[in-house]
Amino acid sequence: MTPDDVEDLRLTTTLPDGTVLQIRPIRPDDKPLLAEGFTRLSLESRFLRFFSPLDHLSEAQLRYFTEIDYEDHFAFVASVATPDNPEYGVGVARYIRFDADPTVAEAAVAVADDFHRRGIGSVLLEALAAVALTRGVTAFHLLVRSDNHAMIAATEALGAHTAPNDDAAIIRFVLDLPELATELRGTPMWSVFQMLGAGAAELAPGYGLGRGANYAP
Repeated sequence: MTPDDVEDLRLTTTLPDGTVLQIRPIRPDDKPLLAEGFTRLSLESRFLRFFSPLDHLSEAQLRYFTEIDYEDHFAFVASVATPDNPEYGVGVARYIRFDADPTVAEAAVAVADDFHRRGIGSVLLEALAAVALTRGVTAFHLLVRSDNHAMIAATEALGAHTAPNDDAAIIRFVLDLPELATELRGTPMWSVFQMLGAGAAELAPGYGLGRGANYAP
């Protein structure tokens, strides 16, 4: 799939505080947007998201995060309009399908520090789940640091349950998407299903990505 094939997967929703949030699939030319947004993450947020103290995104990471196939690797970017910027990036959510089991994908969400606690992470995760279901993904695995209390609360609110994980500092959540789908009906996220229509039955073969949504070379 190309960026043009998913261009209609754009959503606009209003957050509880009145902020108008725009969500669209990521594109290869979003590298500057992603790099700039990363600079607005605090050191703590970078560690919570990537599990390592990155000071910038490398060219390899920017390519990996933006040059995707929209089937086994899908990502949304969220933005708001400001007086100086019609598309001020505030968040990213992505899933990457597991090679060993194409019905399961690792998912990750990052939200700019100045937009925390507005519900953006939950909205992005719901939109991501809506698309993943149409690609044959039935469960998300989310790796969350045990001290990332905001993300833990948001994930649990969506009905995720924990699974065994070797690293005690990292909690592995499993989010069963068919159960989440029943909660999506009647919300702005439901329009994603309507947009995709008949394409929901078409599944793509694995591409052997294998690096995961928290990849940080």
